[in-house]
Amino acid sequence: MSEENPVEVETIQLTVKLPDPINQIGFQVSSTDAVQDIAQTLKIVSPTQHHTSFVLCSLEGQVLDDETIIGDISSSGSATVVLKNSPYTEKSAREHLQRVREIVSLDLPLFYGSLNDISGVSSGASTYSQLDLDPVTQTKESEDSENQEVPDSVKRNIIDTVDSILIQKPVANSANKPLKLTPGLRSLNISAWTPPSPQRVLKGDLLYLQCQTLEGESFQITAHVTGFFVNSSSVSKFDGSPRKVTSANGKHTRTSRDHSLLSLLKSLSPKLVEQLEINAKILSENIQDTFSVPTNSLLDNPWLVKEESTQYPDMGRIQENYILGGADGADLAKDWNDEYQGSRDLPRTNLVEIMARERLLNKTGFDFTVQAIKGAISVVHGDVTPMNPGDEPSQLVYLRNGIFYSLGVDAAGDFERSGGDEAARVAAVKDLNGVRLLNRLDFNDVFHLCTAVVDYCGHRVICQTPVPGIFEEPVSSEEESVSRVIYGSSEARTQLNGDPKIGEKFQKIAEAFHLKPHKAWTVNGDQVQDIVVSMDTKGMKGTDGRDYIIDLYRTTPVDIEFIEKHFTGADDAYPHREVVIRHEAVEEWWRRRFSLAIKDKSESLDKETKESENGEKPTLGVDMSELTLNPDAFCLTSAPTPELAEELQRDEQRVREVSKFVSEVLLPELVSELEVSEAYTPIDGKHLTNILHRHGVNVRYLGAMAQLVETRKDVVAREEEERLESLKEETLIEKTDEESDEQEASKLDATPVLNVLDALYRATVQEMIARGVKHVLRKVCSSVPVTLVPYVIAHFHNCLLGVEGKLDIDELLLESLGPVDILESSKDEVRSLVSKEVFIRYRYTLPEEWPVQPLYLMKEIAHKFGIQWKDRRYAFSKEEFVQENSKKAATKPQTTFTSEDVIAIVPVVKDSIYNSSTADEIWEAGRARLKKGEPEGLQLLNESIEVYEQVYGAIHPETATIYGQLGQICVDKDMGVQACELSRKSFRILERTRGIDSSDSILALTRMALVEASHGEHLNAIKLHGRILKYWLTYFGESHINVISGLSAIAMILQNVQLHSQAVDVFSKAVELSDKYVGAETQMSGLLRFQLGQSLVSLKRFVLAGEQLEKASAIFRTTLGVNDRSTREASKWSAQLKEYISVMQKQGKQAKSLEAQMAKKAHKTPLPSKKKSVTPNPEIAEKSVDEIMRFIEGQPKKSKKKSKK
Repeated sequence: MSEENPVEVETIQLTVKLPDPINQIGFQVSSTDAVQDIAQTLKIVSPTQHHTSFVLCSLEGQVLDDETIIGDISSSGSATVVLKNSPYTEKSAREHLQRVREIVSLDLPLFYGSLNDISGVSSGASTYSQLDLDPVTQTKESEDSENQEVPDSVKRNIIDTVDSILIQKPVANSANKPLKLTPGLRSLNISAWTPPSPQRVLKGDLLYLQCQTLEGESFQITAHVTGFFVNSSSVSKFDGSPRKVTSANGKHTRTSRDHSLLSLLKSLSPKLVEQLEINAKILSENIQDTFSVPTNSLLDNPWLVKEESTQYPDMGRIQENYILGGADGADLAKDWNDEYQGSRDLPRTNLVEIMARERLLNKTGFDFTVQAIKGAISVVHGDVTPMNPGDEPSQLVYLRNGIFYSLGVDAAGDFERSGGDEAARVAAVKDLNGVRLLNRLDFNDVFHLCTAVVDYCGHRVICQTPVPGIFEEPVSSEEESVSRVIYGSSEARTQLNGDPKIGEKFQKIAEAFHLKPHKAWTVNGDQVQDIVVSMDTKGMKGTDGRDYIIDLYRTTPVDIEFIEKHFTGADDAYPHREVVIRHEAVEEWWRRRFSLAIKDKSESLDKETKESENGEKPTLGVDMSELTLNPDAFCLTSAPTPELAEELQRDEQRVREVSKFVSEVLLPELVSELEVSEAYTPIDGKHLTNILHRHGVNVRYLGAMAQLVETRKDVVAREEEERLESLKEETLIEKTDEESDEQEASKLDATPVLNVLDALYRATVQEMIARGVKHVLRKVCSSVPVTLVPYVIAHFHNCLLGVEGKLDIDELLLESLGPVDILESSKDEVRSLVSKEVFIRYRYTLPEEWPVQPLYLMKEIAHKFGIQWKDRRYAFSKEEFVQENSKKAATKPQTTFTSEDVIAIVPVVKDSIYNSSTADEIWEAGRARLKKGEPEGLQLLNESIEVYEQVYGAIHPETATIYGQLGQICVDKDMGVQACELSRKSFRILERTRGIDSSDSILALTRMALVEASHGEHLNAIKLHGRILKYWLTYFGESHINVISGLSAIAMILQNVQLHSQAVDVFSKAVELSDKYVGAETQMSGLLRFQLGQSLVSLKRFVLAGEQLEKASAIFRTTLGVNDRSTREASKWSAQLKEYISVMQKQGKQAKSLEAQMAKKAHKTPLPSKKKSVTPNPEIAEKSVDEIMRFIEGQPKKSKKKSKK
């Protein structure tokens, strides 16, 4: 979508006429919404949720097609449709039953129901209520939110909040239990009389239900084509005739029948009606984002959870597959590939079609991922029959419900030369990343497979839709070529195919990836083919006529520099050769080379033009083939001819250039960028990984990064010493006030580079350790029965983080499942395993004392392996362990961790779900309009939000991210209320979908704090900063640089609201930590002391203020030199304050002397003679905190205008 042609979406007021007493409802919809979207909405909203089997008609009674667009039936911005009940089928009756179970809170919503066996404890939990934020207040347009007077009541709350922040203890935020409502029925499930007899089927019976109400009454209910009614059956005798039920008041009997099961149940149970009203009230008191169920997104599984509450019996839960799939489960069976490829084939000629296609692609991809996860877990548990039961367990493959499952091992021997099982395991994720990239490109004539990779209990399961026909045997010689490899290598590179038609289609992919068309050959060199992608990337012809591309694990060249250094064949060598360069690195290399080529060509053309006699300018052209890469460089055997060898050598030189570009350019640039920016201090391992990936650096360079950071620490320390030494020789240059006003800005930079580097180093080392533990656990647990995995996890953590001891293991369990050698390993042995793994994978030797924070490392391991720990206090040292065991307890564990502490193990999932490009394009078009100052830009942004919500749903990380970005834009547009609400909404969704303590949630909290402060919501901002501060204290300790930054941010807010006494307390704490961990003679400590001094001045505590300002002045002289603006200003303030204090002291002495004289002469002189008052230097007396603040922020002072004579 181009910026010049933005799509405008009209809003329509829709009225829906109902067959209910309420008659009709109305709401706004988009003109691009289809009838099926309206029907889906009606099944969700409260007034019509009991309707599931219906059609929508026009006022004339014509049934509207599902694909009909509301804009086509609207008139003057409004439209009316009629909801007409439809007869039930057996399937629609089951769907209705499922919906009613959800409404009465007997069952979680349908989405949750399908995830009951794969979601962990407290999935999607929210901690938003713990923030205790006040509602956003509406600021009058004439008022500046930063300059509004803060009410005394708010100030008192701020004081209480700050007091609690200063004494808060570092405790991890455990997940609240998700909102659960009290069921309105005791039970509702399918009756044992189901299915109906043939005779009853002819009478219209579909299935039978049994229900027990809160009053204790039991009913047998028939699901009929016309609706639902109470029949006369009992538990032991069937009678399908309608039963007359006594009314609630007991005065008469009647036949209970209704089209809606919910309406029928309400007539049978008054307590159901009461409970539904109570549940509705509970929901209305909670913010919807904190409990709503997503439609297209998995919820996060918190790593620290409370134990599950008591489980209640419910026959409906074990009947879930029947309710969803029917008696034979046929409704659950899907051809996922056909469904996904059919969605990709949908037309996209206009916005409506594009949005419908992207919504369906995203939904289908998500539904596939959910089923893939369930199937993968069943495979690990041994609940799926393999297709090749006679093979080795690691080589078994499975086909279930249209999804092909295989383990991440080298079953076919394709990776024998490049690392075997380790190479195959990595290639699975590389292949998935290739699918993600193809989703982004979205070419319409090349098809790829739905893919998901699931890691569970040490096993990696690869889940894919099979190529159509791949498991079918050819029935004739003509069909023998169907469903086989027709492009790329096969049979362990002994065959090489190059179908020209599919090669033309792959050419677009090669151009997008900057791949060079090249010649490749088989292992023995007897077959040479021209191909455009890697020879390991295969093209297949499916029996559905589509061309498929598979095995996308090498869409960029290998990182040859890394391979040659570390894949040496030694015992501690890197475990595999499947190390490729990231696409981000290739893109950055290509961009720089292209820019350089354009520059060189331009200079050459300019020279040619000057030398040309006719003055004609030649055309500017760049040989793009010089900017492409051979993906098979360093992966082929010896070339069969000298010409091929020469060409391959040139290709390999270019690939080597890119490989060096990563380690010698991108990595040092990244460290240089991180060392000067506190904002980029990694929040957790995932945040660090994302930063690396965005800059084109692979995770395998973590060790090189740690070494580079260590080197930079030494260099920075030496450079700082040399700089400080040179400043000692600097002499003071006298300047007038006018010259001082016009001088350059101060060189003050309070970012403590050494501390930032130290935080980066610790985060990097802990990430390597966490990943090393994950790999060791994975290797051990893959050969251990799932039942014993919690024991292995607990023992590992005892050896790494806790008190070593003997775990209590059920002897019967060990006898049945066999001994586990790793449980006999000592603390030193386990640490040695991890250290070796870290060296092998990241080429880094861990120090003797690991620089780790136990709780942080525990959290990182939990996220990487999928562990959910019991929420309790863990003793990480012997002293803590003795203290914990000294408390009264029924049973005292002998170790820090026990198997009972492992509440659940959840799958760690990597998916390839399709993401919308249309929503992104509309968003970027709106931002571009805003930058040009066009008001239509904001409208486009709002429309893009609607597209995000339609494609992804409201509860989705992509939608949440856009909410946050729009909130930032609203700040710039002085739309404070909207900014605050959007920022809050973004955080509420992100913490449920990304994680309570995830980097996304912490960044969202940080943005929210800034937005709240900008709108004058100072109390809320301080609460948010307090939550962020708690995170840093809990996982990193008070020495982390962001703890000091957080305290400073809180103190600045306190200054703004004139709570200077509290600001002094917070600044004093910040100064204390800065002196202790950053250094007393650093620019940060100097700046904090200056800020502390200004708050003391505001409190008229001039002596203490003078001391702090003098110390700040001395620090600036040492760190910035005597001529720096900050030094001059600090010295000036210090001198003026000293003068003021001296004058005030003299004034006090004179006042006391005068008082004594007046006491003696009181009877002689009725009135004292007037004395000239002694006043302090007016300049310091007149200076305000705001002026000092302007100085700190580097803003120039207002110049004094000379009076005209």
